[in-house]
Amino acid sequence: MDFASALTALSNAMTLAKALRGIQKDYDIAAVRVQMAEIYDALADARIALADAKSVIVEREQQIKELEGGPVPGDPCPYCGARAMRMTRQAMNGQWETWTCGECTQTKDVRHDLPGPGRSDAKPRLR
Repeated sequence: MDFASALTALSNAMTLAKALRGIQKDYDIAAVRVQMAEIYDALADARIALADAKSVIVEREQQIKELEGGPVPGDPCPYCGARAMRMTRQAMNGQWETWTCGECTQTKDVRHDLPGPGRSDAKPRLR
């Protein structure tokens, strides 16, 4: 059961309780007992639904902790395709990086050039 059915069962129980409160003294005791049994059934259904909802909440919280607690997936490996590439070394103020795959242990060297004169990123000088 979910929250909606639990709330419906509680609503039914409250409706029956209000009806029971409105019963006049001239009703016989059997009618009161029938309505009390209906109230107990509705409350039992609500209790079961809330217990089920509690277990679902615990499972979802566990899933959230697992997803938030782990490391962020790495970049895709160009050799094996696994999302396990991590930067393992950095040199020259961040211009050279060595990336290693956690699955196949292949390494990849990456160079980040800064734009400047004579490089393809540089804008031509205006004369």
